[in-house]
Amino acid sequence: MTTSAQNWYWSQAGATLGPVDLDEIRRLAANGSITRDTWLFEPVGGAWVAASSVAGLFAASVSAPPDATAASASNPASYSAPAPNPAPAVLYCRFCGAGNDSSAARCGSCGRECNQSVGLDPKVAIVICRASILAAPILFPSTVVIPFLVPGIVWMLGSGNPRIVAETKQTFNCLLTLLIALIGIWIFGLLGLVLILPAILAGIATFALAVYCVVVGIQALIAASNGVEYSYPWVFRLIK
Repeated sequence: MTTSAQNWYWSQAGATLGPVDLDEIRRLAANGSITRDTWLFEPVGGAWVAASSVAGLFAASVSAPPDATAASASNPASYSAPAPNPAPAVLYCRFCGAGNDSSAARCGSCGRECNQSVGLDPKVAIVICRASILAAPILFPSTVVIPFLVPGIVWMLGSGNPRIVAETKQTFNCLLTLLIALIGIWIFGLLGLVLILPAILAGIATFALAVYCVVVGIQALIAASNGVEYSYPWVFRLIK
């Protein structure tokens, strides 16, 4: 004969199930078969009660702090994740070219004031200028103006940055030296209308200038990728 501790019943979908002992009731509550609003027949009291009223049957729920509940009710958005801050604008130091936050008073690299920063990245400007030397053998035969156009635009946009200005001046000096050399070669080559040897020598010299542009252009770009200064050899410093 069963004891009263074993005579637990529960109501489910209009049917009365049981009898089982209290351990079985706990197992059913743990796996979700019995919920807090399920009716149980409690044998000790001899009455039907809600499962939530049986002590120890369900784990105690942790309620939110009163102040947090009140704050959530009055302002539901108060506990939502804050929106990420927008990425700060980057301005480049006109003295050393380092990138700084737009709100920074001084450059984090050289320590000078950033109130006269420019928006053109000096590293990009240097690569563009040095690439124009590499492309000079292709651009010069089309027109004399085109090789000077790109560094001229870079100089105009970065005129407030001494580093950019110095690089564009060096590029102009190299291009002007190449132009002077080409003019001399062409004049010398005109003698080929009478003599064959000057024309051959002019062709060899023109090819040598093209090789020079390719070699120093690649070296300059490699130096730019490593952040190293580069000076073109055998160049007249016409623009100081």
